[in-house]
Amino acid sequence: MPRIYLGRQFLKLFSKDANKVYVKIVDKNGVVKQKSVNDQVFYSKKVWDESTEALMKGIEDAFKKEIDKALNSNTDFNFGKITDYYLMWNIRGRLANDRPESVNFRIIGSRLSFKEQDTLEQKGYYFMKPDGTMHDDMFRGLTFKMELNKLNIIFKDRTWGLVKSPKENFILPDFWNVNLWEKELTWIIPITRNMAFVAEHENGVVTQQNASRINDFSMTHCNKFCVIYS
Repeated sequence: MPRIYLGRQFLKLFSKDANKVYVKIVDKNGVVKQKSVNDQVFYSKKVWDESTEALMKGIEDAFKKEIDKALNSNTDFNFGKITDYYLMWNIRGRLANDRPESVNFRIIGSRLSFKEQDTLEQKGYYFMKPDGTMHDDMFRGLTFKMELNKLNIIFKDRTWGLVKSPKENFILPDFWNVNLWEKELTWIIPITRNMAFVAEHENGVVTQQNASRINDFSMTHCNKFCVIYS
């Protein structure tokens, strides 16, 4: 099924109205429009296999617990869960925007009925079609899992701090259109209008100047839009 870039429960933290947010579209001269949290702009047009969907849902649910800690002034964070979400959010966003690739594995696949295919997918198995290719949603999911595992190995010791802005003005990118393999890259996850997780940073309040720099980084490196507060 199509996957939302940003979960509704996260979008709602950026608006006074629980069902609407303001969106700044990057490729339309910074036009700002109010959107429902159910608007199609927040959804990928690509689909994923069932096991990848389940993995993403588990990562989102675990991250929501870290947000709840932040909202309740509890800074005993599980850094690994935050890293999982950051990586998932950005890998998912990029793969959802890439054109599907028809990769031929040069092996003879199986002639399976739709029922057999559904059964295998529900159990988390991958399979090839008779021509040696894999369904796009499965190949996309397999690529997602491989990248997530590799990046998690590299960044398994990453720590996070809860940063607060003097004003309620943090903005939320659809995802970071950046090279995740770059170790010097600043990792940021805005979680409310005045709070963000920042990798390798202490908990605390930043100056308004630094908060503005974070927003500039969001506008520069988002893919198509940012959720803003207005």
